Amino acid sequence: MNLKVIVPVVVSVLCVTVTLMAVLIPRTSEFRAMFMEKCKSFPENSTRCEELLDIFEKTYVGKSPYYFPETEYEPAFVAAPFTHPGEKTLLWSDKGGIWANKFTKNRDCLVTLGDTLLGSLMDEETWCGLKGLKGTYTPFCQWCSNNTVDSFWTIASIKFARHALGTVTAMLDGDLREPFDLNSFFGLETKQLFYPRVTTLDIILVTDKKGVCEKATALGELEESLGQRNVSYSCKEVPSSHIQTCIDNNECETCWSNLSSYAPREHVKMNLFRN
Repeated sequence: MNLKVIVPVVVSVLCVTVTLMAVLIPRTSEFRAMFMEKCKSFPENSTRCEELLDIFEKTYVGKSPYYFPETEYEPAFVAAPFTHPGEKTLLWSDKGGIWANKFTKNRDCLVTLGDTLLGSLMDEETWCGLKGLKGTYTPFCQWCSNNTVDSFWTIASIKFARHALGTVTAMLDGDLREPFDLNSFFGLETKQLFYPRVTTLDIILVTDKKGVCEKATALGELEESLGQRNVSYSCKEVPSSHIQTCIDNNECETCWSNLSSYAPREHVKMNLFRN
């Protein structure tokens, strides 16, 4: 028997076994500690944190992490609904989120999904259950699509966008070839905007470039889609230095109000009527 062949095989099997055992170890205590710490940073909900944790855990514990129905999270959103003024809604996509989060930090003139209770609790977290088993797991939760994490952010994005009211603001990265992907969470959010609840979507493109509002294919398709729903559209190219100045000066609603806006295409103007 050739030990030079057997030993590496045995070692490989042991490594795989140890890895699988480590993956299948619940991370319940760590998850609960994280949840409680984040929850208590919201003073208005600090006395309900254990209740909210129990409701949230019941949505996924003991269930398969894959092909996870978004509707499982309904009890969590009933227990912790969005309460911010809908007209303060700030959407974002890709690197636009960096500036959106900077812009809303420590002030509430605009609100991102990550500023809300459930959005903040689950931001950058991973969680799931295993069918028939107790506890919260983390390492393998996103190995397949339609998992517990993706399903949460899908329904959260839909509900957040449907909570929007009046003029909605979106912050996108204008330095990308396309400021957003139509199949992204932001793309999903824009499909929830309907007149008369929402009247306008203001796109803030963070870029030093000129002409991006007019040239980006995705923005053109978004503009046309909104027009078919009687939602007005505007797009402004705003340098990152200007946004940083607004942050430093604690300037919010007026940050880009005096900047020129891209005029809608003629075929879109025709759709912007009010019944």
